[in-house]
Amino acid sequence: SLFAYPYIHGSFISGEPQQLTSLGQALAHLHRVLCQCPWQRDVWRHGTARQQMLLNRLQQIQKGQHNGLPAAAVSLLNQIKSDQLDILYNNAHVVHGDLNAGNILFTHQDQHPVFLDFEDSLTAWFSPLTDLAYLLERFALAGPSAPAATEQILQSYYRAGGMRLESADQLSRILQALAIRALLLLAEKTARQEEVPTASEEWQKFISLHHAAVHQDRQMAALVTRLRSI
Repeated sequence: SLFAYPYIHGSFISGEPQQLTSLGQALAHLHRVLCQCPWQRDVWRHGTARQQMLLNRLQQIQKGQHNGLPAAAVSLLNQIKSDQLDILYNNAHVVHGDLNAGNILFTHQDQHPVFLDFEDSLTAWFSPLTDLAYLLERFALAGPSAPAATEQILQSYYRAGGMRLESADQLSRILQALAIRALLLLAEKTARQEEVPTASEEWQKFISLHHAAVHQDRQMAALVTRLRSI
């Protein structure tokens, strides 16, 4: 393992408008670069295999094979149709796949974002909009400044040439699908007994994220619609 933090003179996100704007711009640039990376075929193969694995797990759960899974997770997964996950793979190519707070630093000199930890990109065969949705979920959709922060990232991503959301409800549907996918990954690990049982807080986190995406659907749809003219 190589930790890049000591070699980058930067800090984690503070939520300043300049950071959010540069984050959207940098993500659009990252997607253009990853779209041309030479290992597309390998990522497609690994990514589609994982996709099928999770769909198989969903089918097994819905057939009653869900020993060891929290009742709340089973209840939610029993309501899901397999094609609800298709939205994650529209116009797919290699993406980062794990844009959490620990994987982005902003340089002290010019507040330019540096993306770290591309481990998940080895299997991350998704629509670039999944990266965008994940970014918004982590950095923009919560708190009192959520509307302004979400708009800043989306505007800068669009203006830098990033893929556009095609319909008003697409962002909400992607966020819901990401939460379901995370629950299926936890279910797969539990079934394979690859690690100690996952803490109930981890299951609840993704259940809550799914509910939040459903409840914020109207606000997100209004924002996406408003930004279509950019």
